Amino acid sequence: MIPENRQLKDNYQWLAIARNKEGRMAFLGMSNIWRGRLDSNWPRETKGYGITDRPIYRPDQTVKYKFWLRETTYEADRKQPFANERVKFLLYDPQGKELINEVRNLGADGGLDGEYKLPADATLGTYRVQIMDPDQRKYNLIAFNFRVEEYKKPEFEVTVKAPEKPAMLGEKITQIDQLISEFFSVKQSTFPFDRFIQDNILLGPKMRSTGETMGIDRDKEAAILKSYQGNYPRLAEKGKILISLADNNKEMILPYLKSLHRIGYQFVGTKGSADYINKQGLPCETVNKIDEGGLTILDALKDENMKMVFNTPQNQGQSQSDGEHIRNSAIQYAIPCFTRAENIKAVVEALIGTHDLIMTPLALQEMNHV
Repeated sequence: MIPENRQLKDNYQWLAIARNKEGRMAFLGMSNIWRGRLDSNWPRETKGYGITDRPIYRPDQTVKYKFWLRETTYEADRKQPFANERVKFLLYDPQGKELINEVRNLGADGGLDGEYKLPADATLGTYRVQIMDPDQRKYNLIAFNFRVEEYKKPEFEVTVKAPEKPAMLGEKITQIDQLISEFFSVKQSTFPFDRFIQDNILLGPKMRSTGETMGIDRDKEAAILKSYQGNYPRLAEKGKILISLADNNKEMILPYLKSLHRIGYQFVGTKGSADYINKQGLPCETVNKIDEGGLTILDALKDENMKMVFNTPQNQGQSQSDGEHIRNSAIQYAIPCFTRAENIKAVVEALIGTHDLIMTPLALQEMNHV
């Protein structure tokens, strides 16, 4: 419906109503009339639309696709400008590998349909279809996607044997069955100690982690080290280790001291720990307490060659206060600080066990044999 100009008045509101023979009605309201003239030189854009017969496929299935090229125009009698035109057809897999690159002819309606047989070992992910002008004159690029996915049966199963009777907190229960896998996966909690430098970083029941890191490798020590490196990327660098251990934890470090020294670490310790290490025939630089002068604990922590701190808490007197200063200063200078014997043992075993390995990332595709 195109009314004449004399029928249109600016101060009116308009309501257009359409009815069919059965009385069904549709309407459109308007208040403004645009009186501009049709510009035959209005820019015409090229639009493309592509579809596939389904959004997701599995390997070894056939992808059926169609696409059309059109030009935006309101001229009803305008002929299809892309009839029988040549187009460049490209198909890429999820890794960006080019699977198809060929020139094809469109039909009389400016469209094209075809099929692509997915191989049995097709890469999983999103595939991209691109339509381009071979001469790059009328349009630049038109694209659409489809996905290839596959269900894979898990390679190992977790089974848990529940105890016959309810267990109280602290009681031992039947161990779960061992998992059979060629990979080790180790998770670590992440705590925001660097945001609370003045607080004691010893873990307690009130603390909450803000994230997790995970290391995966075929080697157990490598998986453990990767999990720690998620929080401390430079952990494996050789340098100095500040050791200040409670008396009941000193024997724990004994089996590892010679190996750590052999692979390139130097030891710095508070008086009790330094004396213990020296008695094992290994060099260890002694640092003084904060109020004793000379080379103090805080001076040692400012050394750029200081790579980590082993400090287990002693809950008495000046030793307790010095321990808090050690831990808080280590966090302040971004030095990894380990305060539990189990953690120290795990870190040391990981460092010793991987010192001659070339640490490389493990792709998830390797785990799934993709």
